[in-house]
Amino acid sequence: MPEGPEVQTIVNGLRSTIINHRIRNITFTEGAESMVAPLTPSDFQSLVANQVVTNVHRRGKFVDIELSSDIHLIIHLLMTGQIIFNNNPSNTQRPKFLRIVFQFENGQELYIADKSTWVKIVYLARDQISRYQKFRDLGIDIFSEQFTFTSLYKMLMKSQRIIHSLLLDQKLLSGLGNIYVNEALFYAGINPLKKANFLSRDSAMALYYAIRHVTKEALRQRGTTFSDYRTPDGGKGQYQNFLKVFKRIDQPCARCGTPIERRKVGGRSVFFCPKDQAVDQANKKPSPKQLTFNSYNYNETNRLSKYIFVLIGPSSVGKTTLSRQIAENIPFVRLVPTLKTRQPRSGEIEGLDSIFVSENEFDRIVSNEDCIISGSLYSNKYGTPKDILETTLIEGNDALIILSPEGAAELKGIYPDTYVIGLSPPSIDVLKKRISNRNNCSDSGKAKRMATLEKELDSINHCDFTIVVDTPEQALHAAFDIIYTVRCRTT
Repeated sequence: MPEGPEVQTIVNGLRSTIINHRIRNITFTEGAESMVAPLTPSDFQSLVANQVVTNVHRRGKFVDIELSSDIHLIIHLLMTGQIIFNNNPSNTQRPKFLRIVFQFENGQELYIADKSTWVKIVYLARDQISRYQKFRDLGIDIFSEQFTFTSLYKMLMKSQRIIHSLLLDQKLLSGLGNIYVNEALFYAGINPLKKANFLSRDSAMALYYAIRHVTKEALRQRGTTFSDYRTPDGGKGQYQNFLKVFKRIDQPCARCGTPIERRKVGGRSVFFCPKDQAVDQANKKPSPKQLTFNSYNYNETNRLSKYIFVLIGPSSVGKTTLSRQIAENIPFVRLVPTLKTRQPRSGEIEGLDSIFVSENEFDRIVSNEDCIISGSLYSNKYGTPKDILETTLIEGNDALIILSPEGAAELKGIYPDTYVIGLSPPSIDVLKKRISNRNNCSDSGKAKRMATLEKELDSINHCDFTIVVDTPEQALHAAFDIIYTVRCRTT
């Protein structure tokens, strides 16, 4: 059944073709009578002919064609329905299983085709729209401004249903179907059998951004075609070429190589990676730490690309805080620690974001070419360990690193799939106050940082993305948006 991205693709195509055009005639073929019931074909013809199409909307999984007499034609394509537009009057080729033809005054035609004759076209006056039960019961639309993290999180916390079933409920979320539920849960690293109210707040956030970007990319690929779905020009959607779990039973996970499994839940098939969406975590209360995944030997070309996300920005802007939040809360992102020759500061964690070594040991590591990049700042030396970075990528994870602008540019020259995220304060005065209030920095250290502020702020003007860090939570939301935009894109 066409889901939100498919129906929106159809609506977008019809908006650019039939709006402001007058319907001259409607013809029916065998089997079409049930599609317009309780109206008869002749009644439908007399009511719709000579009407001008004024707009086309999507309501959940329904196409809504608005006519000049304040009449709406609500079309539900169900399993096998198609809406095809012929903009060339000389083209006599028509789709198979043609049931209804809308003929326009300019000679163009709109076809309703359906091999099963299950398509339903409902004739409604404008004042009936709000009372129509199918619309009255629709939940928040996944492409609307009302679909926010807050609305999703409240929905999850109120329910003890398993997350897969909840996301399919059109009375809660409209436009989301089984294909995109499976895909979004994979990208968010959530087992589909997990109970909704057992999700942590951060897992819910991961799911929110996964839904947003999976459906956005599906729309960009004009939907998913397995059999009957067609775009208004008769073409096929292309998102089926980018699916990671749906209908991929026994095929290797695109991230770790583990065979994809299928379960039946409420009569629907759920597809998931038993390693990256661990079953044994399905209905346990969330722990503060994310799962860790073992290495594997999987080298097929259809693996997910691995990305490196680099945080740059001036001192005290919040790089360390944000990097830890990202690594803890975003599935499949691992923080790569930095080699440092200086003494540990308060709050720094050995092995997580820092590895402290002597200057002699640092020089030995660099001479052995065991650092991807290295440099110095404020008389201290810093480097990115090659083995940790490459192991992170080999294991199918994305890497997250804090670097200087120069280091970020150097790393991007080595790894093309590197995205630099610049962190900026709300204002330079706010940043100066943060530096002045640092407890783990000497007065001379603070002075050095104050002296380089403007240069450091200027360096973030050339980043791939920029986050203005107002609060840690707001910055994490922005990071989710950026990382899932990159992660879920199809090209």
